[in-house]
Amino acid sequence: MKLRQKRKQNNILLSVLQGNEGASLVLVAIIAIIIISGVVVLRISTSSLLASADKQQNQDQAYMIAVSLGDSIDKGIKNGKITDPHALNGFDDSTNTQYAIPNSTVTVKVEDYPSGVDTFTVITVHSEVADAEYEYRLTYLKSGPDYVRQY
Repeated sequence: MKLRQKRKQNNILLSVLQGNEGASLVLVAIIAIIIISGVVVLRISTSSLLASADKQQNQDQAYMIAVSLGDSIDKGIKNGKITDPHALNGFDDSTNTQYAIPNSTVTVKVEDYPSGVDTFTVITVHSEVADAEYEYRLTYLKSGPDYVRQY
């Protein structure tokens, strides 16, 4: 008797499992969609992060070019090697930076701003790398023949 009951339960269980074949396929399809969606999201976020890293690298390079030239100009003025910063107005060192960093430019602009008795000279070093730009400004107060850096 027990054997018949056990077979009957197994047959009922088997028929229930066979009746749920469609549900199993739906479950497998849902799991596959979740996995594929995860892969697509990871691919998109990876591409976005790489593009952001490239842009950040361009910004860092533009910053370094401008600051490097600006610091060299400041050092030249402090040491007396550059006595008239206006001689640098329109200076373009892009041909030299192209060797180190392709698609880059760096230029210098010098402007005077009178303020009462004093005259301030502002040197702007403008650099570009691909789509990134940076401007480095140095401000000097003309004191007689000398230029004193204002921070």
